[in-house]
Amino acid sequence: MRLVSWIGGNDLDAAEAKTYQTGAVAATLASATFTELHLLYSYPERRVSNYLSWLSSLHGIPVAKRKAESASPEKVKSLITKNNRGVRQANISNSDIYELSIPIPEASKLAKFDEAVAKVQAMSKSMLLQCSESHAFFKSLSQRAFSGDLQL
Repeated sequence: MRLVSWIGGNDLDAAEAKTYQTGAVAATLASATFTELHLLYSYPERRVSNYLSWLSSLHGIPVAKRKAESASPEKVKSLITKNNRGVRQANISNSDIYELSIPIPEASKLAKFDEAVAKVQAMSKSMLLQCSESHAFFKSLSQRAFSGDLQL
């Protein structure tokens, strides 16, 4: 199975030991078996290279990386709020919104992303079902153990 993801700040912070959490990519890799990993990024190459080395040491999966040429979320936010007219809150008019240039991925890339999302949702549903079944089994086992009906 292939995982396609964006390298986020929390992912990079985990590799740099700035947080106790592993980041979304590493957590996803730990939750299922993947044969390929494709990562998009907009952070500096040095940070991404360090992150990929750290990730490889944990999971040993082949990684294909690609620098995203489109605007990062921070860039989009700065474009929206650059004409901030308020002291505490940005007043965004319709004309400000209409002037924005928002990059839209190719249809084939959107389709691949939709497939990946569907697979992750199916895995999540399966894991929730397994967790529920495990809980029911434990409850049954506990009841038998405490009532004296459990025979080993």
